[in-house]
Amino acid sequence: MGALALLARRAGLACQLLQPSFAYFRHSNTPLAIHVGAVAGPLAWNFAALHWAGAAAVRATHLVARIAAHLSICSWLAYGVFYLVTYKDYVVGFALSLLSACTCPSRCKMRVPASDRTQR
Repeated sequence: MGALALLARRAGLACQLLQPSFAYFRHSNTPLAIHVGAVAGPLAWNFAALHWAGAAAVRATHLVARIAAHLSICSWLAYGVFYLVTYKDYVVGFALSLLSACTCPSRCKMRVPASDRTQR
């Protein structure tokens, strides 16, 4: 897949992040059962998808690019803590921690240093 296609996908995900963000602020006082499925879950999922696609778009072949990709994925924690501290909403933080925990096994198998590739 070309770099332009990855950039277009990331731009589409950024636009899709706006709708759950607006829904979050419009329907912030909904009951918990509705809040999880209609507001917090889609918001966390779109944020995670945006950063995951961004990490894939970097095409990490060098050390700095790999570190930037991992930091982009680790920003899920900061986003969850932001919602927890600012809006007292633990559901978004829990959803992001669940998504982060699901990606942890595959990320722990990756090697961070770029020195494992031969330089030509």
